[in-house]
Order: sequence, then structure tokens, then C-alpha cells
Amino acid sequence: MNNTIEKLNSIEFYGLKSVEIGTSFYLSSEVLKMNSSFKNLLKILRESFINRYKVTLSEKDNFLFFYSSEYESRHDYRNFYELVKSTCHEISCCECIKTQFSPSLRSLFYSVLWLYQMKNVKLSLKEKTYIIPSLIESKRIIKLISNQIESFKGLVVICDTHIIDSILVQYFNNQSITTISLEHGIYSSKYNTRLITESKSKYFLCYGDFIKNECQKLGMKKSKIKSLGMPQLIDKKVINHLIIKRTKVVGVIFDGNLLKESDMRMLEIVNSFAYDYGYNVYVKLHPGTNKEKYPTELLKLAGEIYYTEISIDTFIDRSEIIVCSGSTVLLESLIKMKPTFIYENKDWDIFYDIKWCKFDNLNDLKRKFELYMNNKNLLERNLIQTREYLTITSHVRKRYQNFFNEVDQE
Repeated sequence: MNNTIEKLNSIEFYGLKSVEIGTSFYLSSEVLKMNSSFKNLLKILRESFINRYKVTLSEKDNFLFFYSSEYESRHDYRNFYELVKSTCHEISCCECIKTQFSPSLRSLFYSVLWLYQMKNVKLSLKEKTYIIPSLIESKRIIKLISNQIESFKGLVVICDTHIIDSILVQYFNNQSITTISLEHGIYSSKYNTRLITESKSKYFLCYGDFIKNECQKLGMKKSKIKSLGMPQLIDKKVINHLIIKRTKVVGVIFDGNLLKESDMRMLEIVNSFAYDYGYNVYVKLHPGTNKEKYPTELLKLAGEIYYTEISIDTFIDRSEIIVCSGSTVLLESLIKMKPTFIYENKDWDIFYDIKWCKFDNLNDLKRKFELYMNNKNLLERNLIQTREYLTITSHVRKRYQNFFNEVDQE
């Protein structure tokens, strides 16, 4: 794979000079398991005939906030993106929020050229055609904003290692314009390391000490990391007391298709626990989940299964206890001060240094549950300490505002 990354990085794609896409392709490669060559070819045609981006430009010098089509179905991403956007005084936006017919035969022409440029790269047709729509989108976006490029003080993206975001970040870097990437989940120095090591933005805005430490372990410069707090805490009142809502529901948060075996083991343990203690089990699937990937007979263990029809806030509110594994939702549960327990997946232990609430078998879960539900002061202290380790909680709006003001003065 490293050789493939290097070969892709060495290609100067027509119309997209000085842009490396090898690493971004690698990080997106798991998606290929859900895409066929035929679907990718249809997407190439679609991207050649429609424009999904609305551009709103300010007349003053400003920051360009970019929301990619890669996050079109992620309402959770959209929510925290809007919160960050609200902290910046002068902004322009390029966002995937509409679809309009905008045919471009030139895009089809470039698609053929780009496929030809990749002829010596050892990738399947499915892999090559997966890359092309992102190149079409990126080229279209650059054309939409290029006339205003001198007015931009900075670019803000969700994740600078995703293909389209990465191309835009590199384009702005080449123009010597400040680039900023947001933390969109929990990263780890043990697992998804390239999300950290291959970041190309000048600044990375993270939640708190945990991610800051993980980034520094992998060599990210201290000056690049800005700990500002989880955006979801902007304008949110911080709760510092335990909340126990007697609903007799254990809410189980799934991690997604890539970790479905771990999700199933976690659900089986929780289901046995719930049976012994008289609880119901509700499951919240990951927003990027393909529900059909999970065994039907095991999903029947859950009393109710939710996908995107309710928000994670609503799901947590309906639950008396939350159980998760490697999900960022852990933080949202801690923010709400819910009794929270972590299933320890030894193959993907993102929260490897949080031990007090972890379990990997039924007896362990029962022991932790009884220990903390019988000592609620200890549970409350541990919830607060863990939350403060994972994210800054105080004056979050002001921290983001100060950051953008400082960059504005650079």
C-alpha cells in the first residue's frame, strides 16, 4: 500500500497541480468495500452533470468555511460545523447543501485523462473510479472560489485527510493562506494514526488534553495544536452533577460496520446484563452504518433500534445508562453526566488509558455497575474527571472566537 500511496502522490493530476491524494485515498479505502465499479462510474456521470455546492462570498477579507459532500448525510457533523462557523466574525461559505443541473463535458474529458494518468498505479478499476468523482468535485470547487482567493484569510474544513478537504487544504497552502482542520471524532496514536501524521493544515483545532497528547506522541508540532473544546459545548451549560433518569433503559452505542463483530459482542453482554437487572436495551447505530451488515438474529436482542431518526442527544436522554466502545459519543454521554460504561475492544481500544468504567465480560460489567451505582459520589467524580480529560468545557465559544481573531491578525 505504501508504494501505491507514493505513486498516487507523485502524479500531477491535470488541472490540480501540486496536490497529493495518495494518503487521503488510503484513509478512505475502507469505503471501497461498499462501492462497486458500476456505482463509481455512475457517480462520475452524476458529478459531471450536477453542482451540489452553494457558494456565499463576503465582500470583506474573511475565512472560507467548506462543507464537503463527503459529509452530506452526517447531520451530527453539520451541527458542530455550524457552531464553529458561528464563532467567526467574517465568513464565506462553500457548502454541499443544494443540487442543480450544471453539465460539464470537460469533467468527463478530465476523468479519462486522470484514469490514463493512473495507468501505472496498481489499483483496480473500482479503486481508480472511486477517486475520480472527488477530483471532479475538487476541480469544480476551486473554479467556484478562485476569483476570490485573495480575500480569504483562512480555510476551515472538517477533516484535512479526507480526499476533497485535503485537496482544498493543499490548494490553499500553495497560495500561502492559513488552513484549519477541526477534530471530528476521537483519534488515537495507536490506531488511526494517519489522521494525525498526514494532516496538512497549519492548525488543528482539538477538544482537549487527550487528543493533544495523542497528536504530540506522533510528532505533530505543539504550535499546530489548539485545544479549544468540543464544538458541541458552544453555548451549552455544563452539568457537574450526576443525572440518573429512571427509564430502565441501557442505551448501547454502536461503532459502525468496520467494528460490527465488537458491536455484537458488546450487545450480547449488555443483553445478558439487562435481563438479570430488569432493563430494556436500546441500540443507536452509527450514522455511517449499513444496517443490513448486522446479523438480524442478534439485532433482535435490542428492544429498539435507532439509526438517524432520532438525535444522539434524544437517545442519551431516553437512557438510564450508556454503554459504548470506541465512539466519540462517550463524550456526549459524559457531558450529560449519565452513568457510562465502556466495552473494552482489545483490537480497537481508542480510550486505552481510561480504566475505571471498562468491562470485557458480563461479570466485569456487573461488578462495575454495582460498585458505582452504590457509590454515586465516586461515579460523579470519575465522570467529571474523564470529561475534563477528553475536552475543555469552559468558555468554549470565547476560545474559538479568540483563535479566529488571532489568525485574523497574523
